Amino acid sequence: MKRVLIGIAVFLVVAGSGMFAFRGQLVEAATNQITKKMFIERDTDSYDPGIAVGQVFPAIRAHYQDREVASIGEFMGARGMVIYVNRSVDW
Repeated sequence: MKRVLIGIAVFLVVAGSGMFAFRGQLVEAATNQITKKMFIERDTDSYDPGIAVGQVFPAIRAHYQDREVASIGEFMGARGMVIYVNRSVDW
């Protein structure tokens, strides 16, 4: 029984050392396996997500701090701006 436990302990130490030595390659292989079918080569559906990156933002009319805003330029910083719009799912 003692030899079996020593054999298992030696195996675990050798396996653990090997996994530690090749951890970068193991993580990369696991990541590649997990994300293998995550992306498609091209988009073939008819869904239109809206304006493209870099395209001019359309004119707006909104109320902000008790005044009407017609241009987003006053909110844009030196590095640009990100706008997130979420349409309500409660129709």
